[in-house]
Order: sequence, then structure tokens, then C-alpha cells
Amino acid sequence: MADLDALRLRFARSLEAVRAPAGGPDPAPYADALLARWQEPQRHYHTVAHLTAVLDHVDVLRTYAADPDVV
Repeated sequence: MADLDALRLRFARSLEAVRAPAGGPDPAPYADALLARWQEPQRHYHTVAHLTAVLDHVDVLRTYAADPDVV
């Protein structure tokens, strides 16, 4: 099972990093809405577990990127 709190935190940190220093609205409602959609019953492959796995791979590959923030 995916750690939803970790995904929410990851979403918030990523969003805040790209919009800093301008700031913006609280990312929590947006993260919750996205995660709710990723947990819909018709999803059999693109689930929060799949999302977590993809993001974990991105973290590994970003070390090879010339501009990691773009990744």
C-alpha cells in the first residue's frame, strides 16, 4: 500500500519548489484531489502504488540529469 502522507508531502514540496518565492494557495487540497482520483475503483494499473514506484524511479534518475529540478 502506498504511503499517502508521503505522497502528499512530496507533492507539496515539489509544488512549493517550482513556484517559490511567489508562493500560492495551500497545495493540500490539490494533492488530496489528485490522490482521490488515483484511488478510484476503476484504476487497476495507474494506482497510487504505481505513482509511488514511478516517482521513486524519477528520484534515482534525477541524479543523472543536467538540471534535476526539471526532472
